[in-house]
Amino acid sequence: DEPVNMLQWDSLIKSFSGNYLPCIEQDEDGYLLEVEMADEEDGCQGYTYLVKVRGTDITVTWEKYLNRVQK
Repeated sequence: DEPVNMLQWDSLIKSFSGNYLPCIEQDEDGYLLEVEMADEEDGCQGYTYLVKVRGTDITVTWEKYLNRVQK
């Protein structure tokens, strides 16, 4: 329950890669993302982050379901 300052943001957002994204909700101000980080030592759930983002559009891809033409 603490805000992340701009100096921490770049390293934090890169650490989200490969972790679980259980929830994306849209509200009047943008999107709220819930990110569950795995604990590096035992692989269990570690930290959970709620990230508020604003933008004009969003693109979500999942390589597992791309067909050969899309790859």
